[in-house]
Amino acid sequence: MKLSVKKNTVKNIVKNTVNAMASAVLNFLVTEIKGPRYNFGRIGGLAQHQIADPAVMRKILGEPDVFPKPVYLRKLLERNMGRGLLADHTESWAPARRHVAPVFTPGAVEALFSGAIFEETGMLAARWEKQGGSDDVLRDMRLMAGRVIGRALFGGFSDAEADVTMATTGRLLRPSFARIPYFFCKVFRLPFDPVGGMSRAEKQAAAAIDAVIYARMADRSPPSAQTHRDILGHLAAYRDKDTGRPFTPRQIRDHLLNFMIAGHETTASALTFAVRELARQPDIAGKIRDEVAAATGGGMLEMKHLRMLHYTRGVFLETLRINPPVFALPREATADRQYGDIKIKKGDSLILAFEAANNDPGLWEDPDAFRPERFARENALREIFLPFGGGQRACPGRSMAMVEGVAGLATLCGAFDLALKQDITGRSRVVTMQPAGTLAVTATKRGVGPS
Repeated sequence: MKLSVKKNTVKNIVKNTVNAMASAVLNFLVTEIKGPRYNFGRIGGLAQHQIADPAVMRKILGEPDVFPKPVYLRKLLERNMGRGLLADHTESWAPARRHVAPVFTPGAVEALFSGAIFEETGMLAARWEKQGGSDDVLRDMRLMAGRVIGRALFGGFSDAEADVTMATTGRLLRPSFARIPYFFCKVFRLPFDPVGGMSRAEKQAAAAIDAVIYARMADRSPPSAQTHRDILGHLAAYRDKDTGRPFTPRQIRDHLLNFMIAGHETTASALTFAVRELARQPDIAGKIRDEVAAATGGGMLEMKHLRMLHYTRGVFLETLRINPPVFALPREATADRQYGDIKIKKGDSLILAFEAANNDPGLWEDPDAFRPERFARENALREIFLPFGGGQRACPGRSMAMVEGVAGLATLCGAFDLALKQDITGRSRVVTMQPAGTLAVTATKRGVGPS
């Protein structure tokens, strides 16, 4: 027993040391990319391309079979999230994506989910009015976004279910990546699996979120007996065109879990960064307020008005440019490719550096400045701006994210004067970009108090 404890202690010390070193390498290779549009380096067995040229990134994203996620990343995603659309790289991905895609078209988002989005943003505004603001904006945005995605998935979502989603999805994603000693495995050709099994915290998180998902699925048994205007119902209606087989319960669970994680973490983070800018720059908030008033005529904000909120849309897009939730993507080459002077060999590692591309002064005028008006030329910027990725594996929920973002900003600016109460300390970059520290704001109801 003593020997076992001693072995485990030594094992944990070694594991924690390697994990800390791996995290440092990840930080060096990924989070500090601020240089030219292309860098190449080799460390031991690792050949690393850092690409921040949007034209080249588009080509790479356009060949997902040639440039898939690295093996370690696929294994990790599958371990923690199953084979949903985010993690699956098997032949089942394409038919699942084709089946789900119609749910996320702009027309479908408006018809199926806009009601939930407006109701939840209205509930957020009501809470802020009652509390005089927010002591933790990211927490509030996660709750709102979690309820929106829950209602989109299941047709309804309780606060308790949203709380479980907030508490578990981060554990299934961010902590795992921070501990991966993958680069050391590849650099030093270490003969062990860099992923391993789930931690105790991850197992507990998976069990908690599974309880929510499987309970909702049980309410739909048998799924073919009724029609549902939500994503669960859409998944339950799937039939393979060749075999006629439906998704298995496990496949449905995996897809739902992927949507829950991807559908609320990134939106909540982006809205938090946007609220920070509005609180720091009241003139921007005022322009949104004026635009909303002109569009609604002083009435209730509705889906039809969002098409007229060009400046508000620009604020959300500028937030995504400066604070991209997906700041970089790792890829691995399965074949040789050459793009101009960039020569990529089979087996090389790539980092698609979206944050660096979004801050390139050769592509963006005064890139450090927050200038929503630059997106008055949104169509002209499509070639250099990839907020939702690109190619076949681009984010399927981009239309929903844009509606949620614009509606959220329009609602809050129309209702309140925002001011900073506590600022964040910076940005955290582990898988997705998150605010570091706590953002708190005061929200003074419009028309109340000194003008």
